[in-house]
Amino acid sequence: MLLSTLHVPVVIYAAKPSEQYHTLKENLSQLFAPKSSDDFKVAKMHKLSNFKLDRSIVQEFPTVQLNDNRASSFSNLPSRTMTLQDAVKIAIQRSPDISQSIATLAGQNSGVDVAKAGYYPQLSGGITTGDLSSGERGRQLLTLSATQMLYDFGKVKSGVDVEEAKVQVEQANVLVSVDTLALDVAQTIVNIQRYLQLNKIAEQQIAGIRRIQEIANLRANAGVASQADPIQAQSYLQAAQSAL
Repeated sequence: MLLSTLHVPVVIYAAKPSEQYHTLKENLSQLFAPKSSDDFKVAKMHKLSNFKLDRSIVQEFPTVQLNDNRASSFSNLPSRTMTLQDAVKIAIQRSPDISQSIATLAGQNSGVDVAKAGYYPQLSGGITTGDLSSGERGRQLLTLSATQMLYDFGKVKSGVDVEEAKVQVEQANVLVSVDTLALDVAQTIVNIQRYLQLNKIAEQQIAGIRRIQEIANLRANAGVASQADPIQAQSYLQAAQSAL
């Protein structure tokens, strides 16, 4: 590793050495400090994936709607129609796992800044009191040192590449979290639709069995059929109602 060191001795009086030292150091730090990249600080969801959305398919997605009057009696919330895309969007916005993944992605950029700091001058300094050997007896001596890396055989570049690769890994983790959550929401909505259809079929079966029970009662009262038929129909009706 090739380094170039520059020492700048500065003599000041002991009025306010600490204030002058910090002011000078801050000015030099602003001059040589690396500028942070904004590419990975903010998780831009529209840039994390190149997938294209076909709007014609979105219109065919099922909708979730509550039309059961009995279920609505337990809540005063108004009925709302929601598409699958809206449900996934709301779930992503409210998921703590997604928020944590995005925060980790945004914080990973600091590692890139730390790695890139090796390209820039390193400043150091100190304050000592002059003695008889230096000819500055009783004075405050401020020493600043600037070290610039000239060539390190690609060590800093490798560190930057590693940190940028970690950023890409975090981007992939965000996409995985989003895809997993979207799959869970889609499966939940499909199950809701399935249960609604099964409930509808069960109600139709109950209505049919109740009609059969009425016919069995009429036949039994007329003496055409056995009295066991209404009892059997009643048992079928109760079994269907218990399965609902």
